[in-house]
Amino acid sequence: MPRRVCRADWTKSVRFNGTASKGLITALALAAKSQVCIDFWMRAEAGGVGILFETSSFAAAAGRFTIYYDTGGVNAFLTTTGGSMGYGLMRTVLDRCWHHVAVVFDCSKSVASGLCVQVYIDGVLSGTITSQTGTTPANMTTDNVNVGCRDGVSTFFPGVLKDARVCSFTGSPGATEIGMLYQNVVPSTFTQLNRWLMEDAGATAADSVGSNPIAWTSTTYVSDAPSGGRSTASARTTASARTTASTRSTAT
Repeated sequence: MPRRVCRADWTKSVRFNGTASKGLITALALAAKSQVCIDFWMRAEAGGVGILFETSSFAAAAGRFTIYYDTGGVNAFLTTTGGSMGYGLMRTVLDRCWHHVAVVFDCSKSVASGLCVQVYIDGVLSGTITSQTGTTPANMTTDNVNVGCRDGVSTFFPGVLKDARVCSFTGSPGATEIGMLYQNVVPSTFTQLNRWLMEDAGATAADSVGSNPIAWTSTTYVSDAPSGGRSTASARTTASARTTASTRSTAT
């Protein structure tokens, strides 16, 4: 497993209460993109099912995606013509530790190859394909992206998120490239499209482009962030300790 490397200036993250917290990215520009990687840091605080990142009306048309937390693991699906391509993880992330998640959506690969969707946890490819239907991968579309919920009304995530990034890429990325993302380096075959560090306060998270912030509802900025100086195991802490962090600002 590659060594984790985090920014020294990270001090905050965004906490979701699992019942009403949510975020919205309006019209994320992914139209005609065939190779997209979404990576972020997460720390789950409870079991259950919760959306992490999902395009609006996920199942309505091809070219949409969902990344969600379920019974201690992470799953991702990409809608295709006639169905969906899914990748489910065996490895649990319900340990109240910070984990880096990278999801590779590659519409240039055939559904039969099993390479349309790949999920990495802490730089390591994890899990097994659990669902494979449909016939033709469809390029991504420009759409609203829900953060921490499904369409703003259900499937709320119970936990904390930090530093979400969207990149396009060329070729066939593997452990080397994803390991670089885990170490906070964008590979030469990747192009960063946007990034949300979540070092903000109030009702938004600024983006690197400057025109596509995340709008928060009922989330809380907390003094908690991944650290390169701690292993995943030693970073463990209870949810109650995190929620009483001394410095926080609330987004309503």
